[in-house]
Amino acid sequence: MFYTVGIDAGNSAVKVALMQFNDDGLSPTLVDTEQAKLRKRDPKEVIVPTFERVLSRHQLAADGIA
Repeated sequence: MFYTVGIDAGNSAVKVALMQFNDDGLSPTLVDTEQAKLRKRDPKEVIVPTFERVLSRHQLAADGIA
């Protein structure tokens, strides 16, 4: 089993999606999502913590993401 993360950084919000796949890369499952508003902040100040919160809820580390 492995995980991937998709990040969409738009004009007003950041969205992070965590997906899980079986060892063959099949059977995708949406595990978690989170959205955060930018509110005139630097996008990096929003993307990184949002990404880290999604991973921490599932006891995953960034180096464990495909």
